[in-house]
Amino acid sequence: MPAPRRLQLPALSFALLLAACGDGGEVPTEDPGTEMGALPSGGSILLRGKNSPPAGATLSVTEILAIEGGSILQRIGENETTGKMQVILTDQQTIRFLENGGREIEVGEGGAELQTQFVEQEEIDQSLPDPLAGETVLAEPDGDGGWRYSLPDAPGKEVPAGFTSADLRADALYPEEYLGFNDVWRPDPQAVSALLGPRFRLRTGEVKMRLLATENVGGQRCAEVAADIEAEGTFESGGSRQDVKVRLEGKIYRSLHLYQDLKAELAGSIELRSHQGDAEVRISGPVEFRRDASWRN
Repeated sequence: MPAPRRLQLPALSFALLLAACGDGGEVPTEDPGTEMGALPSGGSILLRGKNSPPAGATLSVTEILAIEGGSILQRIGENETTGKMQVILTDQQTIRFLENGGREIEVGEGGAELQTQFVEQEEIDQSLPDPLAGETVLAEPDGDGGWRYSLPDAPGKEVPAGFTSADLRADALYPEEYLGFNDVWRPDPQAVSALLGPRFRLRTGEVKMRLLATENVGGQRCAEVAADIEAEGTFESGGSRQDVKVRLEGKIYRSLHLYQDLKAELAGSIELRSHQGDAEVRISGPVEFRRDASWRN
């Protein structure tokens, strides 16, 4: 049997799902100088603040999206090949907060590790480095509620359209109102698009959140939040399109002092489907998302 034709595999965005997770790491021992996340006297909890983190502080974030024990099906015309696939996506950022409310973002050595083995074929290993690894990205408010990203040390090089600062990804999940324990809220479905990145186009989706309790994480008082996410849509990248279905549930721990998600562990299932001419690739299996964040004042 001839070896199957190699296809471009779906380019999963690291924005894929909630900004959440981490073991806390180093945290400030003093109030950073702004009223962020203070617990009001009424006993309610605020999860989304309006103040920027203090200038000079840094947030280091590692996000990992893992599809382990996944299945892959490749169909070209009437010929069909099946196999197993593992995908490990890693995104690393160190974010320094600036006086003007902007950020300097050092991109670490992230990327994708893919391992594919079709039936009766040799294993295929691929390593795809993060295109911004080693670069410093400048993020500036654009005045309309959005952000401009640039590479001041690399003139002529553009920041990929899907890039976002890791500290900004989760805000859309949280209301600006005070919440009580066991309160349930459902963010606008478009919040799913914000989490999956600008290359994701939502067809249908729902996010259900519940405030469970407070817990100490790495020296920070955090809100323990249950999250249940279901989304269906498409990723569009480089002229290709992948249909996506994803379901995740788990817990997020959000600092009541920093308004940042310091820990999250989400698990569920994912299914991706892409087409190129007469060829089709389907990938499905269990998926996990984790985020580790550490803070230095």
